[in-house]
Amino acid sequence: WTGNRYSDFFVFNPDNTTVRNYGAPFNTADNEGTISFTADFREAYFTRCTGARREDAFCRILVSEFDGNAWKAPRQLEFQERGINYGHPSISADGKTLYFSCQHPDGWGGYDLYTVQKAADGGWSEPKILSRTVNTIGNEQFPFIYGDTLYFSSDFHPGMGGLDIFRTYRMPNGEWAPVFNLKPPLNSGSDDFAIAISPEKSDKAGVVESGFFSSNRPGAG
Repeated sequence: WTGNRYSDFFVFNPDNTTVRNYGAPFNTADNEGTISFTADFREAYFTRCTGARREDAFCRILVSEFDGNAWKAPRQLEFQERGINYGHPSISADGKTLYFSCQHPDGWGGYDLYTVQKAADGGWSEPKILSRTVNTIGNEQFPFIYGDTLYFSSDFHPGMGGLDIFRTYRMPNGEWAPVFNLKPPLNSGSDDFAIAISPEKSDKAGVVESGFFSSNRPGAG
């Protein structure tokens, strides 16, 4: 929309602070973002938005498989409808459940969170919208599934302002627990989103889990 360059994927090495372009087949002249790998790193799900600058050709979720030597050409997941934006995929550790954000006219307002199940033949079920415990008339985006816990961002659930990061989990009856605001210092009066918990346990004393999140708070960039 601004006429600026589109987003690409990069790899950051925290040990030596180097950054490199992730390259093909993920990066193209189009707009790519929000990648999610299965636990065995055999599949990668990500968002790609196509079309000329200042035009909305709509965003799609793609998957690429690793054949042992290289990543295959990405393909769109078949459940996506024309004229609707899809994005922010997060795949479960077993690769069978995909969470994503979608701006569907049959949703509950703005972007909502949905899930699809992978069948034995590799196909996907029809999208199922998450309950009103999670979704609101506002925007729910950037889901991240970690074990039985679902992290996401919302600009409508009570928070600090803008997008805040929340979490919920599946209860024994299959319903989602009431959402919990992660509060400061993670959340602020600005937009806080796209949290990702590291699967590797921290070796720092007193640290149970660590990860990363995005924020446009003053002084963040």
